[in-house]
Parts: sequence; structure tokens; C-alpha cells
Amino acid sequence: MNGLESSKKIRGLEKQYGIAPRNETKIIMATALHDVRTVFHALNKAQATAFLPKPCDAASIRKLLAGMGMRPRTKDVGCDPVIVEEFVLESSESLDQAIDDVLLLEQGPNQEAIDRLFRVIHTIKGTAGMLAFRALSDFAHEFENVCSEIRCGKCVPDKEMTDNILYCLDLIQSKLEFIKENHREDNDFPSGESI
Repeated sequence: MNGLESSKKIRGLEKQYGIAPRNETKIIMATALHDVRTVFHALNKAQATAFLPKPCDAASIRKLLAGMGMRPRTKDVGCDPVIVEEFVLESSESLDQAIDDVLLLEQGPNQEAIDRLFRVIHTIKGTAGMLAFRALSDFAHEFENVCSEIRCGKCVPDKEMTDNILYCLDLIQSKLEFIKENHREDNDFPSGESI
């Protein structure tokens, strides 16, 4: 869900439950937009309180919240072993489906399969970022870009590309296993050009 969608969801829930929109409802939008006018327009339309440029980390979020007179209610989720374990489990299950989707892509173009693959990688990227597994998030971001090009038809996956995608899925799985066993991230990822 992007910042605008999040804002609409919050405003919709306020309306649904008869809660008057309150000025103290803080909405922070993280964005990769760098054009000030576009960001201003997006903030205004989303009724967001503030924005953070991507990539953003936990420290920059805490700093922004402190400047708004707020403080995080919980400790860093990246330190919570239960949340990390759930992330690893759900991601591993999703990767199993993603492998099946890549095998479908080997048989020919399949929009549903690439859409599912994209969503899996997008979710892993976002959750890894939230849990401060920066290297995994960055790698998944590069991988997501490749999936996006396939999704919009800029490239058609051939045997070599599907082999590389399967390799990337295996690599992500091995990094998830490392996180599960060591409670920290393995930062040794290939660069984006090798995807």
C-alpha cells in the first residue's frame, strides 16, 4: 500500500467508525520522489504530515517522530525474534510458490505468474527493509526491478533469465535461513548487475 492509499484507508476508517478527522492523526509518507513540487502535491493530496525520502531507516523515522513530538510505541521490530521468525517463515512459504511461478514462465508468457512473483519479491523487500535487513531489502529491490520489466513486457524471460531468477530465489532463501539461524543478516549479496 503506498502513502496515498494508506492515507485514504485511515480517512475511510475514521469515516466508517464516525471518528472526526483529527489533526493529531500523523501520516508519514516514505517516497522515492525527489521533485519537491510532486512531493508537495502528494503530501497535500494524502493529507500527510511529513515525508521521508527513500531509502529510510529506523533512525530517520525515530528522528522525524521526535521532531513531531511523538515517539515510537515499541522497540525496533528487527530485534523481536518472534517477528523475525514469522518473516522468515512467511517469506519461505511465498518463495515456494514463486518457484512454481518461474517454472510456469519457462513454458511461456504468463501474466498471473509474473504478477504473483512480483508481489512476493515486493513483500520481501518491504518487510526486510522494515526489519532493518538492508542488504536483503536492497537485493530484493533490484530483483523487483527485473520482475517489473517482465511484468510490463519490456523483456520476455528466456531460459537463461528464468535460471537467473531461480538462482535469486534460492539466494534469498539461503539468506533467510542465515537470518533464522544467526539472528542477523548476511550482507554478502551479488551486485544488481548480476541479476
